[in-house]
Amino acid sequence: MILLITGFMSQIWQFFTNLFNTDGFPARWYCGSVWREEPEVGWLHILSDLATFGAYLAIPILLVVFLWRRRDFPFPKLVGLFALFIVSCGLVHLVEAIIFWQPIYRFSGLLKLITAVVSCATVFALVPVIPRILKLPDLEKLNAQMEAEIAERKRAERNLRKHMKQLERSNQELDEFAYIASHDLRSPLQGVKNLASWIRDDNEGKLPEDSVRHIELMQQRILRMENLLDDLLQYSRIGRTNQEIQEVDTGKLIISIVDSLQCPTSMQIEIGSEMPVFNTMKVPLDLTLRNLVQNAIKHHDREDGHIRITSQDAGAFYEFTVQDDGPGIPAEFHERVFKMFETLRPRDTVEGSGMGLSIVKKTVEAINGQVKLESEVGQGTTFRILWPKVLVKEGME
Repeated sequence: MILLITGFMSQIWQFFTNLFNTDGFPARWYCGSVWREEPEVGWLHILSDLATFGAYLAIPILLVVFLWRRRDFPFPKLVGLFALFIVSCGLVHLVEAIIFWQPIYRFSGLLKLITAVVSCATVFALVPVIPRILKLPDLEKLNAQMEAEIAERKRAERNLRKHMKQLERSNQELDEFAYIASHDLRSPLQGVKNLASWIRDDNEGKLPEDSVRHIELMQQRILRMENLLDDLLQYSRIGRTNQEIQEVDTGKLIISIVDSLQCPTSMQIEIGSEMPVFNTMKVPLDLTLRNLVQNAIKHHDREDGHIRITSQDAGAFYEFTVQDDGPGIPAEFHERVFKMFETLRPRDTVEGSGMGLSIVKKTVEAINGQVKLESEVGQGTTFRILWPKVLVKEGME
């Protein structure tokens, strides 16, 4: 057995050693008299083989370019085998033409063997793929599907344009409403307010105590209506005006907010030492913090309460915290407090429109921030605001 294997290996080695040795093989031009008598037959073979080689060389190049540009093609290995098969066939034709001058029959036989192996491999690879290819949609169905998708996309674009026009009309109507709220409604309200003051002044000392109390109650509700109009106007404009981005020292901003608010002298307001300085929109940030601090003061149950305002770095955000030691908010009302016109205390016991926290929520969410509420009854309330360091002003025109 060893001798047989050794002899076989020796023959293979001898074959490759003499791969391009032409001894004993005449060139095809000299094989018989037909080639010399009818050379056009020989040239017919030569030119045909060369043309076939050129075509067989171009096809795999085109296949490679196709695979390079269509990397999503589902059968890349099969296409690669086809390309290799075609190249090997082309080389066989090239050698067939060369043999007319150089009888390299050993090399020709080796190329034919390689071509046979590649051909069989291509067949074996093609057999399991045929069922998958048959399941692919035919061209007509594919075109129909693409046309349906294009038509659907066009309908979606038309609907989008329609909704955009409706949104523009809605924005215009909202602007008109804001104008009416800030002008047309305010004017008669101011007239009622003046009349109440004149009646009180003209009848000072003459009216019964009940009438005086009723006039005071009227004036309080007129003031509440004015605040409501201001808050409605402010709420409607959130996220729809282009605010200037500027450097804001939040420590100084909070000091100015606290100084501008009516706060009991015995109430302690603590401001953290590490307040950030960064580029942002000052007006929305002022609006947010002002409402939170004012809310903590207004709804505290003691005049000697404590309010703490701090900030910390939270990655892509700055987290601002407004914490108080007031009565707290029951868990079942945590969502409710952010709704418009909602207040947990009777209207006559606290002044306000009930829109402060809804303004905070809409303002923060307009710049892709977050509002978090932590509170338990008797344990105070903590509002956390995640304010982006870099603003992406979606919807802000």
